[in-house]
Amino acid sequence: MLITDEVAAAVRRLKEKKAPGADNVTAEEIQADDEAGIDAVFELCEKVMAAVIMQIIRNKTEGIVLSEAQAGFKVKRSTIDQIFTLRRLAERYYEFSKHLYIICYVDYQKALH
Repeated sequence: MLITDEVAAAVRRLKEKKAPGADNVTAEEIQADDEAGIDAVFELCEKVMAAVIMQIIRNKTEGIVLSEAQAGFKVKRSTIDQIFTLRRLAERYYEFSKHLYIICYVDYQKALH
């Protein structure tokens, strides 16, 4: 996701004295809001990008049969139970001063192509 400093730098680089775009907002208006304007732009960008990425993943995984061990990116297939299990496992290993190695595999080729 975007980093606030990167958004702030992009806002500072906006060319002034240019006609507003389709949103009817000029660079000067965004820059005049300073911190609040940057925060608003950042939040909007973050929400839009998250929504776009989620839709891409849903479109690419539509029709793919998931095993019971797989979750996420599907309606009624939350990852909460898996995260809880991993957290409890990590806590138990820490309690007994043992090392725990968790390997997560994501096949981006299958997920996004």
